[in-house]
This record gives sequence, structure tokens and C-alpha cells, in this order.
Amino acid sequence: MLIEKIKQGKQKLGAIWAKTKQTANELIVKVNAFCQNIYNELSNSVKFVIDYVSPQVKEANETETEWIMNGAVSVLNCIHNEDPLEAYCQMSYEERLETVEKMAVSNAKLMGIKPCQLQVLDTLPANVMGYYNPENHVYAINASLVYSQPITRETAARAIMNVMHEMFHAFQYSAMYQPHKYGVPDEVAAYWRRNAKNYCSFEMNPSFYYLQPLESYARYVEEGVMEWLRDPQMVQSILEHLN
Repeated sequence: MLIEKIKQGKQKLGAIWAKTKQTANELIVKVNAFCQNIYNELSNSVKFVIDYVSPQVKEANETETEWIMNGAVSVLNCIHNEDPLEAYCQMSYEERLETVEKMAVSNAKLMGIKPCQLQVLDTLPANVMGYYNPENHVYAINASLVYSQPITRETAARAIMNVMHEMFHAFQYSAMYQPHKYGVPDEVAAYWRRNAKNYCSFEMNPSFYYLQPLESYARYVEEGVMEWLRDPQMVQSILEHLN
């Protein structure tokens, strides 16, 4: 009787060990597939940055210039001043909130997308300027960019750049599935779609977050807008056009 129980016990342990080995092997396969996918995405992102984003490689094409121009126009349409950064600094926090809302709406209209719902959050970490949520079309901005008093030119620049950055994300999520409607090259839209399905947050991997197509292109546009806004002749030209 005892021998029979020992045999049964060995059989059960053998079955458990076999199941454990199978589970471990399945996990190894999944981990290897995940790592390969991350490697492929990183390689594609680096190629994307080289081919489409890096200003050191090429000048902005006509479409990209239009996006940057739309951003600059949306800012100056709401901050009608030859020095928009200083003007933002001199505003009360109520005026800044209104200006951020107007810039986001103006940019959305110029880019041909539905305006986002704006949220001003005091719960975001200091290093998070804002975010766009494609699931509910919400644009959230760090409250420090709106309510800080007094405010520096650097903070004013961050606020304006964040509006441009996050609104371009809103544009990307609209355009990636209808590229022809929004004038986006098919290959660029394909990168955006693939990146959206495998989006990497800053917490997961800061380097990959920085390089991935959705972020690198939004950063390219926001920096382009700020470069225009820091050019007195460009600002004057846009203001004269708006008049």
C-alpha cells in the first residue's frame, strides 16, 4: 500500500515537473518574441528618425513646414504680440488658462482635427509637462505651466511648446488612419500606427521613448514652432498676415 502511494506521488511530481518545464519553455518563447519585437521597433524608430525627423539630415519638406507654420500661427493668433514669450509671462493665471485653451483650439482647427478637451492638472510630476490621451481625446497640461506666478520665459516657452507637442499627438492619432485626408505620407503614417500599438512610456525606457516616431516627430514640430517664434522677422510677418 505504501509503495503504491509512493509511486502515485512520483507520478504526480513528474506531471507537475513536466507542466512546469512546459510553462517555462512557453515563457522563454514569449520573452524572446517580446525582445525581438522591441529590437525591431527600435531599429525602425532609428531609421525613422534618420529618414524623416532629424533636421541635420534634411530640411523640412512642404508638409512639415505647413505643420510648423500652423503651430506658429495658432500661437500668434492667440498671443498677438511681437514677443509672445514675454506676453505670456505678463499674463495673469486666468489669462494664461484662456490662452492655452485658445491655442489648442486654434491649432486643432488649422490642422483639421476636432478640438481636445483640456485638463489642467496639479498632480503631474514636475518633469511631465502634459500628455494627450487618444482614448478620450483629452489634452492635459501641467498646472505649473499655467498657474505659476511669477513665470519665467523658459516656463512660457515650455507651456507653448507643450501645447504644440500634445496637439500634434492629437493630429497624429487622427492622421495615422486617414493619411491622405491629412496630407501625411503613407510610410510616415505606417510608422505612427505601428508605434501607437507598441508605445513605450518614459518610465519603461527613456531612450526608446525619446526615439520612437510619435514622440520624435511631435518634438520636431514643437521645436520648429519655437524657432519661428524666436525669429522677430518671422513673427512680424505672421502678425502682418493675421492683421
